[in-house]
Amino acid sequence: MCDTLSYFSNVTDSEETIRSEIVRVLKMGLVRYISKTPLSNYLSISYKETEEKSKEESEKIKDKWNYWVFRISGDADLDKKTSEEDYDFNFDLSASRVTEALKINLFARLDRHYNNYKIDSEEYSSYRKGQFIKGLVVKSLGNHFSAGIYGTVISQTYGNIKVSYGVAPAVEYNIFPYSESIRRELTFLYRIGGGKTSYFEKTIFDKTEEQLYQQALEIDYGIKEQWGSIDFRLDAANYLHDFNKYHLTFHGGLSLRLFEGFSLYGYGSASAIHDQLSLVKGGRTIDEILLQKKQLATDYDFSFRIGISYSFGSIYSNVVNSRF
Repeated sequence: MCDTLSYFSNVTDSEETIRSEIVRVLKMGLVRYISKTPLSNYLSISYKETEEKSKEESEKIKDKWNYWVFRISGDADLDKKTSEEDYDFNFDLSASRVTEALKINLFARLDRHYNNYKIDSEEYSSYRKGQFIKGLVVKSLGNHFSAGIYGTVISQTYGNIKVSYGVAPAVEYNIFPYSESIRRELTFLYRIGGGKTSYFEKTIFDKTEEQLYQQALEIDYGIKEQWGSIDFRLDAANYLHDFNKYHLTFHGGLSLRLFEGFSLYGYGSASAIHDQLSLVKGGRTIDEILLQKKQLATDYDFSFRIGISYSFGSIYSNVVNSRF
């Protein structure tokens, strides 16, 4: 017996509506008899398996990669004009393993940026490079708690960081069960740790290297509904040797479906910055500032974007055609 079930989404549907409908049709495929009747539009299917059965089914599944996923990506951007040359190169490597009990994320990036400008008889050049490695291991401790450890190794000429490495244990609490995180979450993450940092040039605090310890608190809130989505995040961190060296950042995003096909969206962030320990001592030339060779001091950072979108048209426009 062969059944084929189809679902056509409307271009005005929200992501949550499409996801819910796809799930509904997939469930309905298991009910091969009722799905052939007009009652299928009013059918809601739920099934809760026992822990013993779930364990038996899991043991039957064999994964030759043991849940590991690897990604390699790179890009080069070359732009040359009569009086201007821009070359950018990026290379990324990541590895991750995610299960209900354990999550492992490893990520490495290599960046190279070269700019050259010819103005009259003068020539100005800028070369920036950076690389970093980040690692995260998180252990599940029930439906609401988790614990883990961060690790980082960073080097970047723009930030005057020759090499910086550190580790930080962390704990997190989710108000809602983690199983509901695809729909809603409210998490509180606290981490504390330290490491060593060395600089290319002497900093404004007369340091060429130093041992630093830091604590941080992150609060994340997000919900996804048929009317849209909301995401808020608050990051706060300070160095333990001087609590006046801190930063506070707020990120917010809103996607609101006002009526069929019409959406309003906005994103913004605001930061209070008082922890730029790696700033180079001494003045900066105009070309160093304009070519972004060295980082400038600032007390804040603010950005905001708002927009609207409207979609209309055929509900059968999701036909796949890969020609050209």
